[in-house]
Amino acid sequence: MNVNVPTGHLKPGVDGRRLYTDWARQLAEPVYNNAIDIGTGPVAIHAQLLTAHGLGVYCTEIDVNSLEHAKDLHKESTMVFHKVSDPNDLLHSLIKQYQSTKYDFCVCNPPF
Repeated sequence: MNVNVPTGHLKPGVDGRRLYTDWARQLAEPVYNNAIDIGTGPVAIHAQLLTAHGLGVYCTEIDVNSLEHAKDLHKESTMVFHKVSDPNDLLHSLIKQYQSTKYDFCVCNPPF
């Protein structure tokens, strides 16, 4: 993967993340439409791998610079980017803003 990663951030490895996102998708089968990527980071690698399978991905991020970099990197994508203001509330504001959306699973980095 050849992407420009902002200073202070790591370039994500793809193979392990591909296995992780494939595993998450398999858990949600047979019906999956939308996923949440908690802490998407400046590259949004999990979201990128999931949208390649046709999923809608809602990306949350606390760091505004990471979020803006990910938005710029994926301008042509269907990903939805959401700035989280309160680090103690990573999901509530997203779910409240997109109340009509049903989510099948969440991914995060590192996968806890």
